[in-house]
Amino acid sequence: MLAAKKPTNPSVGWRNAHYKGLPYLITLPLKMAEGENQNGPTPSLSKILFKCVNESIRQRSESFDFRRQHVLDRVINPILRCVSELDDRFQVESLDARSCYVGLQHAIDLHEFDCVVKFGSLTNTRTLESDHDNNSVFLDSSCCDNPYVTKSPGYGYVVVDKSSTLLHDLISEREDSVHSEQMLQQESYLCPLKVVDTFHRLVERSVRELEDQHWWKEEPSVFEVQVSRQDSAIIITSFLTGEMFTIHLIPGIPFSSNWPENIRRWGPDSAVRPNPWLTSMKMREIMENYVVFPGQRQRSDDPRLWAMCFFYSEKRLCQIAEQNSSTIHSEARSILEFLCMENKEVFHPINPRLLRMIFLQQCMQFPHAVDWSPNKLGRAFVDLFLAVINATKSGACTHFFIPRLNMLGHLDRRDLRQVSRHLGAVLNDIVENPTKTKFLPRKSQKLRKSSCNSLLKSGVK
Repeated sequence: MLAAKKPTNPSVGWRNAHYKGLPYLITLPLKMAEGENQNGPTPSLSKILFKCVNESIRQRSESFDFRRQHVLDRVINPILRCVSELDDRFQVESLDARSCYVGLQHAIDLHEFDCVVKFGSLTNTRTLESDHDNNSVFLDSSCCDNPYVTKSPGYGYVVVDKSSTLLHDLISEREDSVHSEQMLQQESYLCPLKVVDTFHRLVERSVRELEDQHWWKEEPSVFEVQVSRQDSAIIITSFLTGEMFTIHLIPGIPFSSNWPENIRRWGPDSAVRPNPWLTSMKMREIMENYVVFPGQRQRSDDPRLWAMCFFYSEKRLCQIAEQNSSTIHSEARSILEFLCMENKEVFHPINPRLLRMIFLQQCMQFPHAVDWSPNKLGRAFVDLFLAVINATKSGACTHFFIPRLNMLGHLDRRDLRQVSRHLGAVLNDIVENPTKTKFLPRKSQKLRKSSCNSLLKSGVK
């Protein structure tokens, strides 16, 4: 295991690989991982990783965005436009594949992804073009003073003023108050189940109307557009250019205020807030723009509960971190996400969303730009990968916005330890044989569906 001396100046950016209990950890000298072996006979890990990003991974990401946008333009956006015409309360802007609202949770496959469909007009008096303020408030359940309300941070109620909104058919029959303070003139609670039911019916009707207009027969032709429902998501399945695509549409309501007070201590407990990475300005941007959606209820039978959509906030924070072209935040995360997508059997149950969580934790632990300088890509990648291994070994991956929530807590610890051993073998192979490993892409090679079969057959347990 690598040994590292503690820096004398704690304010200086610092990384080390002291993840205890991981016996298979890196045998490669730190100089190669940190990119200090540029003139030696073997290229540094940083140099090799940069080459992978520039020659393969970046093109793959751009290709994914382009093909997803094609599906959105040809199939999804026409349906949403029709929905807006059928019911102006469900008006929505066209979806963009590069936005933070596309590819949030189901993002591991080109042919299956999800989109948050924001219905801001639901809580306005008229339409999206209206200049009126929202006549609604999101009240987090943990802030409610009713003793019978289950306190679940991130879950809460969309309180609307039924005297100034046209939502009578979407309001819950339950009107018992959850909070003693009156926030609106005539308070009622928007029912998530009714919103999803109505949106589902509108999507089905829109597909039928587009069929009657022969929209799907125009080139490029779209075949067998099917609509189904899974929990709170409306699922569109279609065949386009000979491929089947599955898109999960998640209805959401945007808010620009009322971020819960008790969900403002983000990241690890030991992290300083604000810091050079998570500035006060970044925090305000995230807290001033968030979405709630009909999430699964926790420990409560109250049908009025909505859930905060942290998917968007996580992805937006990643985008903000990666906007700095002088650091390698984007490269470090994109390489690991590529490995996850190409080796699903080895990484399962780790998915892109969990990788985002761990990446954000790393950004908080290493907030200085010097820790993410281009010559340290190898070291940053190793540290990020080690954090994933440590999470699976310990069975703990804390939610970035709700630290008390362990996102791996529902899984068997023995299964997770086996995953950590598989991931350790992958990391060792990459670090010890960066020019020959099967896991990193090559420009001349076709991107494979999976590189892990040989690893699983080798007996790594």
